[in-house]
Amino acid sequence: MVFLQDHLSRATKMQIESGWKTAGLLTDRLIDSLKQVAELHFSLAMATVQQANFATRQWMAAGQPQHFVPLAASQLESEVQRLLDYGYYLTGIASVTLVDMTKIAGSVAADTSNRMRELAEDADHAVPSGCKAADYIIRQLISLVGAACDELMKFAQYAART
Repeated sequence: MVFLQDHLSRATKMQIESGWKTAGLLTDRLIDSLKQVAELHFSLAMATVQQANFATRQWMAAGQPQHFVPLAASQLESEVQRLLDYGYYLTGIASVTLVDMTKIAGSVAADTSNRMRELAEDADHAVPSGCKAADYIIRQLISLVGAACDELMKFAQYAART
C-alpha cells in the first residue's frame, strides 16, 4: 500500500511540476509578445504624430485649392501604407508567438511523457506477477501519449517552417 501511495504521490508531483513549468514558459513568451506589441504601438504613435506634423505643414504651405487634391491623395497613400505595415508586423508577432507556444507545449508534453514512462518502468519492477495485464494496458496508454506528443512536435516543426 505504501508503494502505491508513493507512486501516486510522485505522479501527482510530476504533473504539478509540469503544469508550473508550462505556465511559466508560456507566460514568459506571452510577456515577450506583449512587449513587442507595445513597442509596435509606441512606434506607430510616434510615426502618426510625425506624419500629422508634416501634413499640417504641407496643408499650410499649399495656398491654392488645386494643390489640395494631390496633397490629400499623397497623405492618404502614406496612411494606407502605414496601416498595412502595422498589420504585417502585428501578424508577424502573432505567428512567431503561436509557433513558440506550440513548441513549448510540445516539449513539455514530451518531457511529461518521458517522465511517465520512467515512472511506469519503476512501477513495473515492483508489480506482482498477477498485475501484468494492468501493466500492459498502462504501458499502451503511455505509448499512445508518447505518440501524440511526437505528432505535436511534428506539427510544431511544420508550423515553424511555414
